[in-house]
Amino acid sequence: MSAVSGLAALMFVELADFNEAFERDERAALVLLSRYRDFSDPVIALHGGDIADITGSELLVSFGSAVAATQCALHFALGARGLLASEGAADIKARIGLHMGEIWRQDGKVFGNGVNIAARVMQAAPPGALYLSEDCYRQVATKLDLRAREAAPLDLKNISRRLALYELDWGEGFAPAPGPSPAASTGREDAAERRAKLSSAIKEAVQEALARHVDIHIDTRLPDTKALHNAAPAMAPEAPGLPPSAPLPRKFGFSLSMEPPGLKAGSVALEPLEPKNPPEPAAERRTPAMELEARRDKAAAIVAASVKTLAFNGILGGILGYAYARSDSVWYLAGAALLGLLPFLSALRRLFRAGAELKRIEKQERIASPR
Repeated sequence: MSAVSGLAALMFVELADFNEAFERDERAALVLLSRYRDFSDPVIALHGGDIADITGSELLVSFGSAVAATQCALHFALGARGLLASEGAADIKARIGLHMGEIWRQDGKVFGNGVNIAARVMQAAPPGALYLSEDCYRQVATKLDLRAREAAPLDLKNISRRLALYELDWGEGFAPAPGPSPAASTGREDAAERRAKLSSAIKEAVQEALARHVDIHIDTRLPDTKALHNAAPAMAPEAPGLPPSAPLPRKFGFSLSMEPPGLKAGSVALEPLEPKNPPEPAAERRTPAMELEARRDKAAAIVAASVKTLAFNGILGGILGYAYARSDSVWYLAGAALLGLLPFLSALRRLFRAGAELKRIEKQERIASPR
């Protein structure tokens, strides 16, 4: 007989901790299993279910509708509680999972992806709980008077989205949420440790980059005031009744550079006050054409350095910004600002100034050139 597909509501049931009870006392466990099956068959038949598979205490039942499957599950949970209590096995509890999906039928057996999902839903339920998949819950939420709450979603293989799960209160209240398995806890701890190591590495990289790219020098040295005072009479004009004047001390020196070593186009410096246009020796005096050529070379060098800085720091800032959006680590944000945005804006400003300087040079050359 060929396989036939169709939509069905599936119920997976098993007795949690039954295998441990079987290991403790095989005879008592077999008696309990026999009475469990004697109880389950009429309950399933009452709601129109079809038992598709039996493995130990595990039952797979298919229904024609999600409403019938849910009503059977509620009936089954209440009846199983009374049965297990009467047999002195109150520590054993039934857990149930329901799912609505596509299945295949052949020779009285059912299989397919819907069966696998139903089994996963049951396995996600803690002992004594009744779980419904999102597909099954949507079918019964408006048709039955249920008390439900959303449970932790389920990750499925080959499915990008997570499957939402709902727990039904069948009279015992909601079951405690299952605790994380040791493997899952270890995995989360390993992930947290990896994130901490990555954050520490980014922090060290930012600090190292700051040490390389930011050069701050403050010169607080003052000249020898005694030597200046001794030299004052020879340097200042004589004025009767007034003490000889000494030259002003040199100003503090300060320099800040956001460029890598060797690129000093962006340096800002406060130097000692000197004459703006000191006279040049006659042999070293340059012509206006030479001055324009030197200015053009300097502006062109600034343009080249600025373009490289724009490309490098723009890409670096984008990478660090994307990393911050994915991880929310403040060190990524600091790196994006210090190593990406600030050098990028500084280089952009220098590029505009150098471009304006080249235009001025071109204008002066046109004025100076003979017509």
